Amino acid sequence: MDMSSVYSGMFAAGPLDVNDIVNKIIYAKSYPIRNYQNEIQEYEAEKSALQTLNTKVSSLQSITEKLSNFDSISTGSATVSDENILTATTQSGAQAGDYYIIVRQLATAESDQSDGFSSADDEVLNDGTTFSITQNGETVDIEITGETRSLSGLKDAINNSGLDVRAAVIYDGSNYKLQITSTETGTDYAFTIDDTGVGTNMAEKISAQDAIINVNTTDVSDAITRSSNTISDVIEGVTLNLKEADATKTVTLTIKNDFSNLESKINDFISKYNDVISYLNNQFTYNEETKSAGPLSGNSAARSVQSAILGMISSQAEGLDDNATYRSLVQIGIKMNNDGTIYLDSSKFEEAIENDYEGVKKLFEEIGTTTDNQVSYITRTDETEAGTYAIEITTAPERAQIQGSYEVPTAGISQDETLTITYNGTDYTVDLSQNDTLNDIIDKINTEMDNNGVPISATNNGNYLVLQTDDYGSDQSFSVVSNVAADAGGTGIGTTQLSDTGVDIAGTIGGYAATGEGRALTGSEGPVKGLMVYGTMTSTGSFGNVQLTYGVISNFNERLEELLSTTTGEEGPIAKELSNLDTNIKALNDKIEEFQKDLEEERTRLFQEFDAANRAMAQMQQLLMSLQNNFTGISR
Repeated sequence: MDMSSVYSGMFAAGPLDVNDIVNKIIYAKSYPIRNYQNEIQEYEAEKSALQTLNTKVSSLQSITEKLSNFDSISTGSATVSDENILTATTQSGAQAGDYYIIVRQLATAESDQSDGFSSADDEVLNDGTTFSITQNGETVDIEITGETRSLSGLKDAINNSGLDVRAAVIYDGSNYKLQITSTETGTDYAFTIDDTGVGTNMAEKISAQDAIINVNTTDVSDAITRSSNTISDVIEGVTLNLKEADATKTVTLTIKNDFSNLESKINDFISKYNDVISYLNNQFTYNEETKSAGPLSGNSAARSVQSAILGMISSQAEGLDDNATYRSLVQIGIKMNNDGTIYLDSSKFEEAIENDYEGVKKLFEEIGTTTDNQVSYITRTDETEAGTYAIEITTAPERAQIQGSYEVPTAGISQDETLTITYNGTDYTVDLSQNDTLNDIIDKINTEMDNNGVPISATNNGNYLVLQTDDYGSDQSFSVVSNVAADAGGTGIGTTQLSDTGVDIAGTIGGYAATGEGRALTGSEGPVKGLMVYGTMTSTGSFGNVQLTYGVISNFNERLEELLSTTTGEEGPIAKELSNLDTNIKALNDKIEEFQKDLEEERTRLFQEFDAANRAMAQMQQLLMSLQNNFTGISR
């Protein structure tokens, strides 16, 4: 607060203009505040410029993130020579070329139908009988009684069975018939019906069958089988929609690349890249007229951004094979001007993408691939180096698994039996009944485990009961015991508790030590530290290589994320510099506030001192005037 207005007029009249004198003294003494304010203005300008840079870099990072997923923005078109046989659509990663396809058989869903009845709702079925449906090893028994004696009631019970079937009652104009159809095509969804004595007399009308096709071969032995007429896992990036089977016709599928969307995204990247470079160039260029450069001319964060961005164009992808055609963006037509901005040589880019799509893709993405289908690349850490590493397995992963000592009788177990399964310290009991078959036993165990969320399942191994954990590794362990002797015609588990523990995968990656957990093997040292693969093998030995490549753009995107980071403890240079500027501005404002407080105290003191002097001088003037008047009177 300017106290001069408060003090003005509060002092005795005198020869001195106290207010003016004090204000001039205070102004002279306040020169540090004016310096601080100038510094704050400079910091604010630098902060504003840095925030603008942050926005531009963020915009650039948003497009590098998209380009790092190369397949998602490259598309293709598909045409077929006979759309009565099949149609096709493309997704990312579709490879240009011609494919020759024979559709030998369409996938169908099984459909069974009953005899005809005069009513859908009357009780026409035989009371006390059982209608059984078995699908994929699971059997559902429906007792025929009450409502289920009608076709409609039985239909509802079937639809509530949990099986992958759908029941309906159809009317053909004179009779009502129960129809049961698989909800999915293919032999995996086939079913059988036992309706002995029920009166439905179900008969198969359409058999479940898989689709059968040939791709680029006419030999029946090379045919590919799938459960659906929609096939998306045979030709990469292509979905086939089968419509008609004709083994005498070969359909030509032509895939053409359409890289217009990809090229558009690259031009967008170039535009945002150049926006950042041009902005930095303006900041660092000395202006002869103003005799200064931009607010960021001496800013270390801005220099870090400039260095990271300019280095990207000349950098190379990491982990490529020695025979890789493309290693840098310059080789595919992304070139640099003298001022650091870049441009796209479209013809060179289009030539590169047409000739070697996968090679170009490796300049953009981070890619992990394996040469053995029993090994999959999972992830890596910041410590993992790109490269190609051999996979050696010394211990194959195992589940915890227990098998009964004796076969389960085909006719079913000879007496009631109770199994007690212990997992994670909790007991789960499964009550079995005399005459339960192995399928019945498996169903009861799996139901009990599923209902309690226990990751253990039962299976059939040559009429032996097998229990095993769903997951692999040493943290998987359980035990089981029965109340019936192993050789007494039951499950074969026996009255002595059986236990087992899973085994973690073990081996090396690239010759370096690795740590196994379940099926996951993770490098623990050297260049493979943090590299994780997933193994499904059941034996030991060599399982090919894992190759990890880091694209130029994926590396650049990662670097931009670091530059922009605001995570506590991991702030990038921009966030750190903005924080430093805020700290400096606050410190200066604090100094100004403290200095102003001292000045106001000084102002008060000065006003008091000059007021006293003014009063004294005023009194002196009055005394002199009085003396003058007295001397004038005497002289007369």
